[in-house]
Amino acid sequence: MKNNKTFVIISVVGVLVCLIVLLTTYAFWTYKEKQTNVNVITTGCLSINYNELSEGIRLENAWPTSDQDGINSTGYSFSIENICDEEATYQIVLESIPTTAANYMDYDNIKIQLDNGPIYRYEELVDEDDDPEANYDIRITKHVSNGVVMPGETDNHVIRIWLASDAPLDARGQEFNGKVKVFAGQVNEKQQTKYADASCFTITDDGTLTDYDIDTCGTDLVIPASINGITIKKINNLFLGNKAELLTNLDISNLYDLEEVGQRAFSNGGGYTGNQNVLVIPESVNIIGKSGFETFNGLSLTLPKKMQSIGDDAFLLYRGYDQDLIIPNGIETIGNRTFYSFNGNNIVFPNSVKHIEKSGFDHYNGTNLNLPSSLETIGEYAFQHYHGSNSVLTIPDNVTSIGNAAFVSYEGPKIILSNSLTEIGDSAFWQYNGSSITIPSTITSIGQGAFMFLGSTKKIIMDMTPAQYTNVIKGSSWNGFAQIVCMVNKTEVPCE
Repeated sequence: MKNNKTFVIISVVGVLVCLIVLLTTYAFWTYKEKQTNVNVITTGCLSINYNELSEGIRLENAWPTSDQDGINSTGYSFSIENICDEEATYQIVLESIPTTAANYMDYDNIKIQLDNGPIYRYEELVDEDDDPEANYDIRITKHVSNGVVMPGETDNHVIRIWLASDAPLDARGQEFNGKVKVFAGQVNEKQQTKYADASCFTITDDGTLTDYDIDTCGTDLVIPASINGITIKKINNLFLGNKAELLTNLDISNLYDLEEVGQRAFSNGGGYTGNQNVLVIPESVNIIGKSGFETFNGLSLTLPKKMQSIGDDAFLLYRGYDQDLIIPNGIETIGNRTFYSFNGNNIVFPNSVKHIEKSGFDHYNGTNLNLPSSLETIGEYAFQHYHGSNSVLTIPDNVTSIGNAAFVSYEGPKIILSNSLTEIGDSAFWQYNGSSITIPSTITSIGQGAFMFLGSTKKIIMDMTPAQYTNVIKGSSWNGFAQIVCMVNKTEVPCE
């Protein structure tokens, strides 16, 4: 059997980003190419052509550039051509290289886009650990993209690099040098990935994939990056006849240009209940729609870093997961039942999340719960029956209302309410088991049974005068028979 082979093609495309003071203006950066037109590496039947399709980028006397101008720039074009008879996979990386500048430019000031994909700052890209030169000298190699090129096919790419519009003026005199590198590998026929046949799907001209016929095409589904020459950008209602539950394997990791996992893409009521495979969502995905992975069973889940939207029911009843759930920075809203009964550990929130809607984490099986300071609204049943928490729950200061039954049966030892809280919904903290809770002076209404079953041995401290307490709208049995005292000048007094 022929062994797997891996090789590297180095495009020595020098990217010189240099800022110098020149009278009242300054030059920010220069990108100069040094590559010859074609690189060919051949080992037996292993052959990939790397072709330069344009000259290197040359931007001189450049100023910080908006993202819109950056993506409209010409960029550097190259292609990867498979001239052999075996499928090839490849990685595109961008490596910083030594420069003579006294100061190196902050990587956070460099913006990069491959083709029409997401825009990244160089610092945000993942370090490429597989590069044998990654730790050489001061080189830092960043992973840009993956790809698969079939026999006789060619993948064309354009990489654009520009200086971020928010680059500081003190960046003058700094440099960034970099070069594009392509790592490629091929496998023999017995080891090649077996993609589902194109006839098994329907694909539209805009790249939307639907209607996989599982009865005809089988339960082992590996989706290729393109169908009939059309790159897959979105997946909607993939399974005919609500038969997703028949799957034994699902692999979407090769969809390098997939932007959206649309409505009921892998659900259709049944959902994946096969061999609990590891779910790899491509980094290009920025939207997961309603019920996208509802009832999916997976051993792990890593959400793409650039994701901007997660729809209602997206991971409802997602099973088999036992790691921390990391919400990507940029997500503002967790929709209705998005992670209902999700089986994970801690939730790691970014400070971009503002809204958690109805049952967003209802019946979540986690441990500690640390809410982000950016949070503004907590919807009905948002953390109802949140199991396993053993930490103090602090409601962030921007939260003004807590929905009905939002923290029913919360198991943590203590809750600290927001100092700007005005409304607590019905049964919001039903069966809370802490020894006491302090309600801020900003509160105007407390719903029916909000602290039901707190018990006569527990205490509710109202941070207000008895007169203010009288004006608070209170539902029936709101206090659950707990003692009620008002706090005036740091002294507890009867509220009534």
